[in-house]
Amino acid sequence: MSIPEAPAPIRSEPRARSRRRTALAVALALAIFVSGGVIGATIAFQSVSKRQERLSRNPVQASLAAMEQKLELSAEQKRKVEVVLERHRAEFEASRREMGEIYQAMHRDIEAILTPAQREEYQAMLQHLRRRGMGSRGNRPGDGDGRRGG
Repeated sequence: MSIPEAPAPIRSEPRARSRRRTALAVALALAIFVSGGVIGATIAFQSVSKRQERLSRNPVQASLAAMEQKLELSAEQKRKVEVVLERHRAEFEASRREMGEIYQAMHRDIEAILTPAQREEYQAMLQHLRRRGMGSRGNRPGDGDGRRGG
């Protein structure tokens, strides 16, 4: 009498391949999703940066564009508002320069009160504020000429 052969072991290779394929598909989908997020954030950041740069170069056009969009100005209103903005532009720029000079004097006076260690920390504090974009053009420490610094 012969002993019957044991049944062939069930192969798990197809299951392992299937799991690997599933894991690879999930990893690929995740990589695509993350890449899309990174690319989208980069494009958004560049778009905002370019817009801010463009608007800071010509504050009249920036103000006019905002008013036109928010207030739905007619063509005639837009033309008249632009004339008013241009008429006051020189005053505004002079005011910015003056504010920059005031800030410079204020910071010099504060630094004169501080110890050397405090002065160093104060400078670091100001640098942090500049990097964060605190303050407007021309009224940041060191911006007496009215140009954007940082």
